[in-house]
Amino acid sequence: MRELLDFSRRPVPRLVLLTLFVFILVLVCFPNVALFFSATVLVASLVLCGGRLTCLWGKTNRLEARDLSGDEFVSIHIATYSEPPEVVIETLNRLAALEDTHYEVIVLDNNTPDPSLYLPVRDHCRRLGNRFRFHHFDEVRGAKAGALNICLRLTHPQASKILVLDADYHVNGDILSKGLAHFVDSSIALVQFPQAYRNSDPNCGLTWDYRLFFDVYMNRANSFSTVLSTGTAAFVCKHALIRSGGWSGETLTEDAELGLRLHRHGYRAVYVPEVVAAGLMPTDLAALKAQRRRWVLGNAQSLRQLLREPNLPWNRKAMMFLQLTAWANPLLPSLVALVGGALVANLTGRGEAHWVASLGALSILLYLGATLLFFLAGVRRHGGSLSSGLHAFMAHLGTLWEGAISPAELFVRSDKSFVRTDKFLHAPERFALYSALFCSLICGTLGVNVLLLDGCPWCAFFLSFVAAAYSGKAFLQWNLHAIRQRTVALSEKKARRSQSRLAECRPGSVGKVSGRSVAFSGER
Repeated sequence: MRELLDFSRRPVPRLVLLTLFVFILVLVCFPNVALFFSATVLVASLVLCGGRLTCLWGKTNRLEARDLSGDEFVSIHIATYSEPPEVVIETLNRLAALEDTHYEVIVLDNNTPDPSLYLPVRDHCRRLGNRFRFHHFDEVRGAKAGALNICLRLTHPQASKILVLDADYHVNGDILSKGLAHFVDSSIALVQFPQAYRNSDPNCGLTWDYRLFFDVYMNRANSFSTVLSTGTAAFVCKHALIRSGGWSGETLTEDAELGLRLHRHGYRAVYVPEVVAAGLMPTDLAALKAQRRRWVLGNAQSLRQLLREPNLPWNRKAMMFLQLTAWANPLLPSLVALVGGALVANLTGRGEAHWVASLGALSILLYLGATLLFFLAGVRRHGGSLSSGLHAFMAHLGTLWEGAISPAELFVRSDKSFVRTDKFLHAPERFALYSALFCSLICGTLGVNVLLLDGCPWCAFFLSFVAAAYSGKAFLQWNLHAIRQRTVALSEKKARRSQSRLAECRPGSVGKVSGRSVAFSGER
């Protein structure tokens, strides 16, 4: 019940309570205004859900690719902050084994206070050779965007393309040739590959929750030439990046914001639906919630820039809008209408209040029904089963609070600092799982009792909705527990493999990675 009990200490919940209080006053004094607001929320939910469902049946465009006639130099940028060193080192080992040789790797650690987290990475870069360059800077502003701008300044003069990678992503050996092949002309400034995760079951509900963003929204964005960047596994033309102003720290999702600016400057972007790198999914609920809040709030910040963009046609704006709102939901105003209408209806018996509560409940039902259909049809359309679609919907229910509340942070002076997705393994949160199940059971039981006792139907509906949200959170905890176990298994397998290799190595044999030399000439 942490979210419900923390109102007094966080500015966003206090804003929600203030909004509810003002809405109740408006409903009592100006009922027609409250009715108009509730109807507007219903229409907005209908439009948003309709747009999302429309994306399901869009055709996937055939992407052009070219034969590489020359060797282009790629600068690979990895920004780190308080990352587990063993995770970064394994990422660097994968990069050292790439098939191509025309690349450099810049690892930039920014603001990490504990030297024990970045010094092993620095030492490993030195062992890998001159192709790998490590830098550590303190007091870097702009979070990841600021670090990537420093990487841009340190980039080798020969580099024409930049590959942005997260610190935990293991790349395929042919990632450079796959990415460069889609820069078919000078107008293309961004080639985005999907995010994938190696520590989760492909049929896990949370996996599908992540995956459908790329299978549905990003594939559809290709048809409208409105692809936005999602950060990692993204190739960016260096000239276009510099011309558009580099990375911006004004939003928490510097990747999506860059995509908007590239389109504003007349460049094109493409999404390639092929997994060329895989990272680590969060293994505990706190890390997942922090990631989801950052995505929702950062995209809301970028959305304000999109709405002020005068030169984009409405259909392209609409497709970008759907990408930027994919992780958000319109439930907060719907809940305000439901709760406010129910309170006024019970206290005063006014007919308008019943209509307001009904419209709020209808908006919630519409969103939940459309979301269920989206996951069932989307997962089925992309090779999954109906049970996987239901699991994805349940996992999505577990993040309803983050999707509803995070946009409200735009209107308060709360801390909007960049929060890194924690990749350290933590003890399983069994108490959180059991508490979510307990809250779901209590709310569901209360809702049924209120309905059977001929109490307020809107109270019964609200309690049932809260019970469904907590059951989704419990299901999400169960998913995360399985992901954590899979992550531990992968770590143990890697440790056994490393011990086996160490036993086979001759004393003093260093300087090679995967049997290939990592010497690099031409360092700036």
